[in-house]
Amino acid sequence: MPRQATGSIETHPWKDGRTVTFRARFRAYGRRWRMDFGTNHEGWNAERARVELERITGQVARGTWEPPAPQAPVELDRDETLHVTASVDLLDVAGEWERGRCRRISSTVGGRCSRRSASRARGSPS
Repeated sequence: MPRQATGSIETHPWKDGRTVTFRARFRAYGRRWRMDFGTNHEGWNAERARVELERITGQVARGTWEPPAPQAPVELDRDETLHVTASVDLLDVAGEWERGRCRRISSTVGGRCSRRSASRARGSPS
């Protein structure tokens, strides 16, 4: 007779100090599995994660649980080089700067003006 299906809930706090990811660790079909459920911002909490883990371990005990299908790899555009990608991002930043949303190109975050620099460009206090 196979071993009783057991598992545990793990939490992973993010560096922002507000977000927590909930995941389960359990054994199934001779292997150890780790499944991420979601974050507290997506409505997950320890109790909800525990209920989901109980559901999964029940399926494992009955032999009806199926592992999640592996995700297909992202199809990359083989013709796009780093130069093309960087140029497109720079054009996005330059467009924001031209429209007066940024005072300096260096005040952008991830290709967009940060809120602080955008509010300064409009003349409002920071």
